[in-house]
Amino acid sequence: MKVKLKVITPLHIGSGEKYSALEYIYEYGTLKRYNIDKITQKAKEKNLLSALASYFKSGVSPNRKVHSLREIYNSNPILGKAISEVEPEYIIKAELKREEEVEEFIKSNGKIYIPGSEIKGSIRRGLLLYVLKRDEQLLKRFLGELRRIKGKKELKTFGEQIENIVFRGGNKNAQQDILKFLRVSDTNPIQPSEKNLKVKEVGVFYIKSEKRNSFFSEVVLPGTLLEFDISIPAKIKEFVKAFNCHNLIKELFLNSNNEKTTIERIIEIWKEAEKECIKCDPYLVPVSNSEIMDSVGNNKRALQIVKFIQQLKEGKRPVVRIGKHEGYLFTTVMALLKERDEKLFERIFKISVPRVSGIPNKTRKLTIKEKLPLGFCTVEIV
Repeated sequence: MKVKLKVITPLHIGSGEKYSALEYIYEYGTLKRYNIDKITQKAKEKNLLSALASYFKSGVSPNRKVHSLREIYNSNPILGKAISEVEPEYIIKAELKREEEVEEFIKSNGKIYIPGSEIKGSIRRGLLLYVLKRDEQLLKRFLGELRRIKGKKELKTFGEQIENIVFRGGNKNAQQDILKFLRVSDTNPIQPSEKNLKVKEVGVFYIKSEKRNSFFSEVVLPGTLLEFDISIPAKIKEFVKAFNCHNLIKELFLNSNNEKTTIERIIEIWKEAEKECIKCDPYLVPVSNSEIMDSVGNNKRALQIVKFIQQLKEGKRPVVRIGKHEGYLFTTVMALLKERDEKLFERIFKISVPRVSGIPNKTRKLTIKEKLPLGFCTVEIV
C-alpha cells in the first residue's frame, strides 16, 4: 500500500556525518556543496595538486590554516577557476551566520530520502503507547520499575525491556519481533534543491528563550512530498499466531479482514498515539506571539506559527513525528509518566538529559529563527 508523507515542520534525519566549510562555498545565503574528491581530481588534471595541498599544510599565511573552501577560491584565482569548473553536488539556501560544521541529511546516491526504518520506528513508538494506554497493569508495573532506576544505563535497559515485552513477549531475539512482518520501504529519493532542503540553526530553548547548544542541520523543508510503501504478508494471521507478543498487538493483526484494513488501522493508531504524545510532550510548549516576532519580524507569520503549535497541543492536526530530535521514551512511557507522576518524571528527566537537568520539562528544541518544533508530518494513504 502506497502512503504519502508531507513534511509540515523542518525535518532532520542525520547521515551520522557533518561536513565542514572546506566542503562548501557559502555566500549571500546560498550554500554550494562540493565533493572534495572531485575538486582534488580537477586540481590534479590542471597540475595544481601541490598548490591545493599547500593550503591544508600551511594555510594562506605561514601562521594560519585555511578554514573554508571559499577562502581558497577567493585567495588563488587559478585554483578558484579550477574549482568553478567542478559542478556542485547541490545548491541550497542556508541560514549560516558564519562558516560552521553542518549536520548532513541522509542521502542515497546524492538524493535525500527518509529511511523506512525511521518511519517504522515512529510507528513502533505509536503502537507501544497504544498498548500502555490500554493495559493499566502493565503501565503500573513499568512505572514501579522506573522508580528504582538510578542511572542512564539502567534507563536504556528499561526501554529495551518494554519493547521486548510488548513486541516479543519478553523474548530478546529480534527474530521473534512481531513487527518484522510490517514492511516499510524507504521513501522515494529526491534531488536536493532550494525547494526541499535548507541549512537551519536549531537550538535548545528554555521558557525565557535562552538558547543553548545550538547547531546547524540540513533539514527537509515544509511542503516537501514523499511516498513510501507499507505491506504485510498475505498469510499474516498464520504467522502471528505463533508469536508471543502483547495481546493488543496480536489482535491488531488477527482481527482485520485483509492487508488493507490492517494497515489502515495501524496508521490510525499511529496518528492517535502521536496526538497523545504531543499533549504530554515536555518540549512542545506554545511560544508567544512576541517571542516569534523577535525572530521572524512578521506579525502574520508569527500568528500562523503560534496557531500551528497551539493546534498541535490541542490535537487538531493529525500529524506524526519522524527523525532526529523527536525522542523515543520521552514520547511514550515518559509522556505517560509526566501525566501520572510529575516528580518522578523530573527525576528521570535529570538522569536522561543531564545537561539540561537544571530546569526539567522546561525546554524545547526549535529552529532558532521561526521557533518551530522539528519532524512533524502528515501521512495519508494514496
